[in-house]
Order: sequence, then C-alpha cells, then structure tokens
Amino acid sequence: MSHVPFVRRRADIPHIEHVVTPSGGYELGEVRDFRGDNALQQFLPPVLSISWVRLDKDQILHNHVHPVDSMVIVCEGVVHLSGDHEAALNAGDAVCIPANAVHGFRGGGDTGFRGLSIQFGDRGIYTDPVEALVRFTDKGCSEGWEALCLAVEIHAKQFGAHPVFDLLRNSSPSGSTIQERFLASFSKWSDVFQKTLLLRSAIASAEPFRSVFRRHLAEEYDHDLDLRTALSSDTQVIDKTDSMLVGVFSWFQWKMLECDDFGRWLLFFAAIEPSADVFYSQLKDVDFGRAQSHFTTHLAADKSHSMFGLKEIEATGLQPAAYHLAIVEEGWTMIGALYDRLVHIAQQ
Repeated sequence: MSHVPFVRRRADIPHIEHVVTPSGGYELGEVRDFRGDNALQQFLPPVLSISWVRLDKDQILHNHVHPVDSMVIVCEGVVHLSGDHEAALNAGDAVCIPANAVHGFRGGGDTGFRGLSIQFGDRGIYTDPVEALVRFTDKGCSEGWEALCLAVEIHAKQFGAHPVFDLLRNSSPSGSTIQERFLASFSKWSDVFQKTLLLRSAIASAEPFRSVFRRHLAEEYDHDLDLRTALSSDTQVIDKTDSMLVGVFSWFQWKMLECDDFGRWLLFFAAIEPSADVFYSQLKDVDFGRAQSHFTTHLAADKSHSMFGLKEIEATGLQPAAYHLAIVEEGWTMIGALYDRLVHIAQQ
C-alpha cells in the first residue's frame, strides 16, 4: 500500500438506489459504499465498512434489520428515525443501532439529509446488493409490475459491470486470440438462443403469449447465421465441448419446459433481452471485424425487445407474483454464469 495520502470524491464512488430482497423491492435513497472503490476497499480495516448515504425530503428507507452493529452520522440536513426508537436527527447527530434492531429513516427538513453509515463488520450492508445483509420488516413492492421493473433495472445495472466488457474492450483490435475465442463460444450461445426461441413458440399454450412469441421469433429468426458464417473458417478455435457452458445452455431450455407461458415471457423479456441490450450497447465501439454485422444488427434491434409485448400482457390483468419474480432472479443469475464461463474460455 502507498504511504502517500490520496483523495476520493463522493461523486466518484459507485452508488445504488434500490435493492431487491425476498420480501420485495425497496428504495434506498442513495448509498455509496466505500468498498465499491478499489483503493478505499484496500485502505479500510477488515472490521469496518462506511457508506455515504442520502435521502431526499420525505423519501423513506423502510424499517429493516441487519446482523451487524451500525452507526449513522448526520452530516447535512434533517432525518427522522423510526422503528424501535423514534427521533428527529440534525446535522452533527449520530444514532447507534445494535444488530437486529428495527429501524428506518425518512428525509426531513427542506432538502432531506446526507450522512455516513458505518457498519462494524467486514462488508457493508449493500456491498453485494444481490445478497444484501438486510431484512425489511415493512412491506415493499414485493409483487406486480413495479417490483418487476425495479428488479430489471437493478440487474441490468449490475450486469453492466461484468468483467466481459473490459475484457473485450481491451482485446481490440479485431482478430486477437481472446476476441476470437470469445466469439467462437458466443456463437454457440447465439445458436442455443435460436433453439430456445423455437421451443418456446412450439409449447406456448395461450394467447396473447403465442402471438407475442411468434412475432419475437420472426424478428430474431436466423440472427445467428451472420455470426456463424463469419466464424465458419475459425471453428478450430474451440475444438471441444465445454461441459459447464453446455450446462448453462441447457438450463434455459429446461426452464422453457418447466415454466408457464407468463414465466417464459418473463425469462426472455425481463432477463435475456435486457441483458442483451446491455451487452450490445456496452460494446458498440469495439471492432469485431468479420463479426461486426452481428453486433450492428443487435445494437439496433435489442432495445425494442426488452419487455416485448408488455401492453398485451398487462391487458390480460396478469400481475407478476413472487414465483414469477423468482424466475427473473434465476434468469439473471444464469446470465451471469453464462458470461463468467465465456470469459473463462476466452482467457484459456
């Protein structure tokens, strides 16, 4: 570690504004966890975590508990404490919160508040938003379209930080071994995607799902051919079947058989397609050489495929229940596993 002082601006620390837990989706205001910055992560002792936090006026962080002792120091403004103890806190005040004490906050005054949240443990409450160290005791948006859109927003933002993007940006120009290996494996995913589209359309049992699925199939059909054709002379780059990759592929097809029509729609349009939108948007400036047409086509098309057919599904009166939101969570987890494996293969 360097012995020279260094500065980190609050605005430069990554932030999150929402979290999805088993009990629902919740607003956090703004949380900037120091452990989200590599230099701060290395500097902090292992028994302390710190975050900048903010709530606007009347914005609520619902009552919750967490398994570590914590302290919140008010730096600016006013905030109202709720839960096991109620109080109005002003700039310069601190509240000490024992582990598992019920507490929440509401921004007060004219502008809300800014403060520091300190946890006495080796990670912050939201250092890993997917496995946040929190249990909310108030009901959040645990079901319905609001919870679904919140979940998609959070997962898309998290996926945007996947190592695959830096790997491919840094492997430019086209023709590098890493890029070629990635594209060879990615082409297999493109083929599986097409087969999964066909399977979904073949087993759809009711309207409007059948019509939505067929329209989507018509727009996507044969999009794998341009990539496969561009790479046809380089198939020797991947000369054996990767069993872990095949396992991930198989999960998506198994899920088509296991889900109902609504679950199939959610897996595609609240997980697979939004992740594709992030993928192609993030890589729009990368030179993929002979495979460029595939990326250009999808960059233009995929944004319109997130939540494809939403108005028709909403018109049925269906609401995403906890079971359906769990499918979306599983889908994003498997998408992460897919790209983890693609990165591993590319770097071999």
